[in-house]
Amino acid sequence: MDPQAFIRLSIGSLGLRFPGSTLNSVKSGIQPFSSSCVCEIRLRGFPAQTLTIPLVSNPEATPDCQSIASSFYLEESDLKALTAPGCFYSSQAYLEISVFTGRKGSHCGVGNKRQQLGTFKLEVSPDWGKAKPVILFNGWIGIGKSKLDSGQPGVELHLRVKLDPDPRYVFQFEDVTRLSPQIVQLQGSIKQPIFSCKFSHDRPESWQPWGKLEAWRERGLRDSICCRFRLLSEGQEGGELLVSEININAEKGGEFFIDTDRQMRASGQTPIPSPRSSGDFGGLSPVVGGFVMCCKVRGEGKNSKPLVQLAMRHVTCVEDAAIFMALAAAVDLSIEACRPFRRKMRRVSQTRHSW
Repeated sequence: MDPQAFIRLSIGSLGLRFPGSTLNSVKSGIQPFSSSCVCEIRLRGFPAQTLTIPLVSNPEATPDCQSIASSFYLEESDLKALTAPGCFYSSQAYLEISVFTGRKGSHCGVGNKRQQLGTFKLEVSPDWGKAKPVILFNGWIGIGKSKLDSGQPGVELHLRVKLDPDPRYVFQFEDVTRLSPQIVQLQGSIKQPIFSCKFSHDRPESWQPWGKLEAWRERGLRDSICCRFRLLSEGQEGGELLVSEININAEKGGEFFIDTDRQMRASGQTPIPSPRSSGDFGGLSPVVGGFVMCCKVRGEGKNSKPLVQLAMRHVTCVEDAAIFMALAAAVDLSIEACRPFRRKMRRVSQTRHSW
């Protein structure tokens, strides 16, 4: 199996440093040191990400160089779109990180003021597509206006921007999952049959359960299907490890994914384990954090043929791919399984299933 080229653009080691006089200056307009500071990270064609930035009071301190605050995953077509000339925007694309004091929103009907401290910009280059790790920036950089009168520097931002190759296998179900369709690997316009799937309540005695997917319907203005996936392991305390919890729009569908960076940032856990192969779930080995898989499904009542991407580093054989495809199929089947059913006297508003 040949993977497709993807790259991972990660932004981490974030920190904000104020000059001593700026912290105590009222004329500067900058809020006190105890105020929250946030940044908006933007890359054209991708949703903006908003994060809190820790403030660094010790001038000798440096933020953790291993911490990752945000990631963007780009395939070849994304990079071409970013570097191609456009009719409605500048042909030059940038990674932009804008830093603000305060937060958006209001309190008791009074709007919170938000002041922009500065912006860091990094030009997108076609060289990003080269299949090798590279650090694009690492260190402190001034983003605010210098105080020329006093000779004091402006606000400084610390960050580490890195590119890593992140090749993936791309698979798709040839038909709706309930019909046990053939699964093909996509390589551009080429479709290569890999294996077929068959769903059954029986399983070989040598196979052990390796994960549990729960799905239920959340009612609201727009109903959603909540999918919660846990790994099962005797080696983990409690026997279960939460690795993903995603809300999928019941009508339009959406994306289920496992990304260990997001999970670790949310829970402070160590890197999550991944099954070694589909025939051996007794031992789960730790893996490096990052993207694991994603599965795009359509909404209820629609003929969904899930598209699945798997990180190459998590797939060593066809059996490894098969277990993730089984998980993708379970997510897709859950969309239909959680549809509300009506009886003559009452309407059931929520159903819950485990796989």
